[in-house]
Amino acid sequence: MSSVDNSEDIRAFLIAEKPILKIEDATMDGYRRLQDQEWDLRVTTFIELPDLVAVWIHYFDLYEHAIEARNADAAETTPTTQEEGYALQLQSRLFALTGGTGKLLLDAACAGLYYQAYALCRHLAESWITIAYVLARPDMAIRWFDERSDDPSHEPPKKSTMRNEIRKNARTKHMIEVLEMVHSNIGRYDELSHPGPKTLEQTMTPQENRIQVGGHFNRRLAIGALHEGAGAFRILLEVWREIVPQSEEWTAHLRQTVERHRLATDRYTSGYAQ
Repeated sequence: MSSVDNSEDIRAFLIAEKPILKIEDATMDGYRRLQDQEWDLRVTTFIELPDLVAVWIHYFDLYEHAIEARNADAAETTPTTQEEGYALQLQSRLFALTGGTGKLLLDAACAGLYYQAYALCRHLAESWITIAYVLARPDMAIRWFDERSDDPSHEPPKKSTMRNEIRKNARTKHMIEVLEMVHSNIGRYDELSHPGPKTLEQTMTPQENRIQVGGHFNRRLAIGALHEGAGAFRILLEVWREIVPQSEEWTAHLRQTVERHRLATDRYTSGYAQ
């Protein structure tokens, strides 16, 4: 199979690889139209909201360097206890998963799939809770690796238990403040991502009797999804710094990006509503 060197080759790739998929032109048309639509919407979002998209790119750069620092540290150091080893392994794997979730979230938000993006926001938020919980209770990390699924005492705790343990054992007051924000956000993400009155907005078109398939550009919804998603990704970077210390340069870049995020949201605030 031929490789796709850059995103501009996607449409040609879909046509070129058709014989491998053994799918006829007419059958490919529906998928190709959705691909084209997403492509066009991403371009529109980049043009309309460049500052918020740039915030995401900076966060991804920080994320990549954080992963590289973790891998370098893992190659040079060994956990002093089995408990510490399980905790770092779990936190590392969860943090690694959030990179893919963040990329999908950005793609969805830029492609006009705003309410789908909120489901991914929830995944980031719940990942933060688990990582923060293991930071407070490293002795419990083994439960994610224990195969005795028939014994509830060896299963990962419920989210309510994790929240209570973070409150009791948090290293800083800021950690508790972030926890309360995350808990509140999860409820809002549920409302925005589950089928309900608000999600119907994504299907509306100027023509009363037509239904929108896929995404469409809505400035207010785009700002909301990009802003919320970037915030959920940012707090993961911040908690990861508590686990694997980062360089002064990395920390300065994070502070600058947080400020860039604030300014971008303020700039577009006329189109953003909670």
